Amino acid sequence: MLVAVDEATGEVLGAVTFVLAGTPYAELSGPGEAEFRMLAVDPAAQGRGAGSALVRACVARAAELGCSAVVICVRSGMAAAAHRLYERLGFVRLPAKDWSPLPGVDLLGLRLELPARD
Repeated sequence: MLVAVDEATGEVLGAVTFVLAGTPYAELSGPGEAEFRMLAVDPAAQGRGAGSALVRACVARAAELGCSAVVICVRSGMAAAAHRLYERLGFVRLPAKDWSPLPGVDLLGLRLELPARD
């Protein structure tokens, strides 16, 4: 679990769960991939960069651990701002990772390739 905190006030702005493939909370990551789940930012803190900071922290952690990619799933009807955030950070649609945990809940797979480590 990674948490974004306002350094001036100590206020929690948001949180995300970082997961490696094969661990209990992994849903769609395969060998060599990391994923993050349940990214949430307090509505009062939205627009302050907390979501972007959390995504970047997950990507950095995945790179540090030698992962080849980061995958995520998003609800098909999720806010456009969230989709733009992932797109801006380099995530691309990967329909092979789409899935539905419940009828009527459609999750779209996204993937970010990480640079190969030397």
